[in-house]
Amino acid sequence: MDADIKIEGLDALQTKIGDGKIIQDTAKDTLTKAAVFITNQAKLNATGRPGPNVQTGRLRKSIAWQIDGAAIPAWAKVKTNVVYAPFLEFGTSRMKAYPFFGPVLEQHQNEISDILGEAVNVLENEWGRK
Repeated sequence: MDADIKIEGLDALQTKIGDGKIIQDTAKDTLTKAAVFITNQAKLNATGRPGPNVQTGRLRKSIAWQIDGAAIPAWAKVKTNVVYAPFLEFGTSRMKAYPFFGPVLEQHQNEISDILGEAVNVLENEWGRK
């Protein structure tokens, strides 16, 4: 027994998408823009209140971003490799928290959503032309 499945309009969609360069470029640009925004805001928060007071600047300097290396990137990461960063972010039984990452996501939801929404607009505009 055989089953045939046909997706109507697939040829038209593939023609509009082309080689995928638009998707690749848009995904990379959007994720980079969002990661840079979050990184910069986290660094600002790590410069003093509401975040931790700066003593050496090591935490601030360590906050960096990374983009998925796939042809069409699916994720971006903002991170720090400083060992004491989680203790500052979340606090301990002996120390109150001085969050520097969390407030970025809470206070800048609209800006981050706008950056991601720009990608949808770019793709809609590009595919609408074809």
